[in-house]
Amino acid sequence: MKSFSKKLLRGLLALSFSLLTSAQARGEGEFLSSLERDVTSLVSQVKPSLVTINTIHTIKSKSSIIPGQKTAGGKSFQFEKISRVGSGVVFDREGHVITSASVVSGGNEFEVVLTDGRKLRGQLIGEDLSLNLAVLKVDAPGLVPARLGNSDQLKIGSWIIVLGNSYGLPTAVAVGLFNGTRPDGFIQMSASVAPGNSGGPVLNSRGEVVGLVSAKVSEASSFSILTEEDGSQVRIAGSQGLIDLPSASISLAIPANQVKKSALQIIEHGSIQKGFLGVYLEETPNQEGIFVSDVVKESPAQKAGIKPGDVVVWFKGQKVGNTDAFRQLVEETPPQTVVQLKVQRDGNLVELTAQMGKAQPSWLAPLPNLDFTSLSRLSKLKDWNVSEGQLATGLDAATKQTSEQAVNQLLEQYKKMFETQRVATTYNTTKMEKRMAELERQIEEYKQALELLRQELQEVKASQSP
Repeated sequence: MKSFSKKLLRGLLALSFSLLTSAQARGEGEFLSSLERDVTSLVSQVKPSLVTINTIHTIKSKSSIIPGQKTAGGKSFQFEKISRVGSGVVFDREGHVITSASVVSGGNEFEVVLTDGRKLRGQLIGEDLSLNLAVLKVDAPGLVPARLGNSDQLKIGSWIIVLGNSYGLPTAVAVGLFNGTRPDGFIQMSASVAPGNSGGPVLNSRGEVVGLVSAKVSEASSFSILTEEDGSQVRIAGSQGLIDLPSASISLAIPANQVKKSALQIIEHGSIQKGFLGVYLEETPNQEGIFVSDVVKESPAQKAGIKPGDVVVWFKGQKVGNTDAFRQLVEETPPQTVVQLKVQRDGNLVELTAQMGKAQPSWLAPLPNLDFTSLSRLSKLKDWNVSEGQLATGLDAATKQTSEQAVNQLLEQYKKMFETQRVATTYNTTKMEKRMAELERQIEEYKQALELLRQELQEVKASQSP
């Protein structure tokens, strides 16, 4: 009897374990099926608002001089088209499309492809380079704007879904988790994104856009299309392009709240109306506030009485924490706004009043896309028998101008841009020094290219003199 009871007990335990395992398996299967239905439903809701953006940048290829003309030997020229693919979303029914600025950077033409197959010509309305945001405009009926959610309501561990073009698939899906908001204001997420996802929407569990995938300017895959002038030959070759995402598994996104605020300003004004104070800052790890290392000449900061060595502890009724937070406070303050701030100076708390200025294009922005690489090939001018007028026409930055005017314009443009970069708004000193070193290197290259151009122009003039 005792032996039978033991057998019965073992049998009941085995049956219970079997039933429990089976129920658990069914539960896991139902959970996965439910999750799959939720994801596909969210994708279906947002899909009509998703777009693919093809950015084309046309430059002269290594063997070209001036498109549409021939050399003395009768050879035809080539031009090179660098194509870059990114993603974006429809912002409103008026045809505004939002994407990342790195997707459209340097582009001459923009093609916006809807998920229904329509291909539309896009017009660049404006950019917020500090946020890596751009706004395009298309004309088409039946556009479906995306629903923007409140990015401030995201909680660490929240599920997020990333949509966008991935290696030619326009509606590729990636799932991940929200890791938190970085000190610079960007969203960090553990979602694997690929080239082409840049500018694509980041969704919450309700199908609302809570961010746009951000990218940085770097090296990545792209394509170069070289075409003979007469159309007789087309060659497609892989090359090093311009976009790379921060990481294969950890990626960044622009918060939707900042996207909406910035996009509305771009649509209304064509640019960002950000405040400018004019101070260079350093962190103060062992004390409150931010150390002022320098003040821009004739800036609102200088006019308000801020001096190098001051420590900013209070701005617009808020305590100052770190440089990124302070920079955001400054930029969010409209130009001409009068603000109160407090600084520590020689052990005393000093109250000051400043009237905000208008920020110029961010000093983090790249220098203009002047085709200086082609200038190094001007040593062939005499062989090509190119006159001054033709040379001026061939310069991207100086069409319909004489050669002397072209040189002067380029010089002035690089000087103005360098000055803009130099009088930066607030930013971390270490980052600033790295950026300044890069700018100095680029400017030195520009100087060399311009000097070469001057020499070539003199040679051309000398050869044409009586």
